Amino acid sequence: ISEDTEKKPTPPPGSDTPLARHVASLIRFRGGPLTLAEFMHEAMTHPKHGYYTQGDVFGSKGDFITSPEVSQMMGELMGIWALCAWQQAGQPKKFRLVEIGPGRGTMMADLLRATSTFREFVNALTVHLVEVSKPMRRLQWTMLRCQTLREHFGDAAGPNADTEDVGISFVSGATVHWHADLDEVPDGPSVILAHELLDALPAHRFM
Repeated sequence: ISEDTEKKPTPPPGSDTPLARHVASLIRFRGGPLTLAEFMHEAMTHPKHGYYTQGDVFGSKGDFITSPEVSQMMGELMGIWALCAWQQAGQPKKFRLVEIGPGRGTMMADLLRATSTFREFVNALTVHLVEVSKPMRRLQWTMLRCQTLREHFGDAAGPNADTEDVGISFVSGATVHWHADLDEVPDGPSVILAHELLDALPAHRFM
């Protein structure tokens, strides 16, 4: 009689999380591995288990902090730059300010506050935030002090007035739209902001 005394390998930390089980099910369903980009996409933005869809990951209670959370100067400087870009473009009557991955909305709030006295700029401006995380959208809505179109305009608001995909920011009075993808943003004169975004994008690895 022999006894197998060989120790079984200890599963690595995090191997039995809902996300890990989801990724394993994708691999089994496919019958082969995921690409690095596919894995990063699931890990970052899965609707239920993704890192950025779980809630607030910033600040002292989160995992990291970015410069707009340290000082309002970051957003204020970006506001001056966006204003200059609008002026250099000939001050178009319609101008889109787009931010991809806006975090808590801190930088955009500081930007709008810094430029709020330039009324021609504000009147030309619509803000478009590209954000896939519903918890982060709620934080951005609060940070930008938004109201629904119904709350702002009353019965004159028209259809879809109660949706939280568009609101009026009381920081400057600008209209703010939320999108799940950059392709949803309307065409036209635009400035696109993306602070600490590239390191969170799915990347392809070629061997």
